[in-house]
Amino acid sequence: RMGLVDDAFVEDLHTRLHRLGLPTCMAASPPIDVLMSAMRYDKKVLDGSLRLVLPVPGGVQVHDDVPAAAVEAAWAAVMPS
Repeated sequence: RMGLVDDAFVEDLHTRLHRLGLPTCMAASPPIDVLMSAMRYDKKVLDGSLRLVLPVPGGVQVHDDVPAAAVEAAWAAVMPS
């Protein structure tokens, strides 16, 4: 949602997680608004701003002030359908 990776990167990551037997979606989850509220208590929150460590080609990057809409879209993508 933030333009950090392309579809091929996402598919490759999904494949790798699947091969390792790791989940790529949640079996059950609280509503997104509850998850978003809980994230405000994460240790990476700095001065009220949400900071996330996000995968990018070749590694990871720390991003400050990730848009709430992008986080909500990411949660929605892994929710059970």
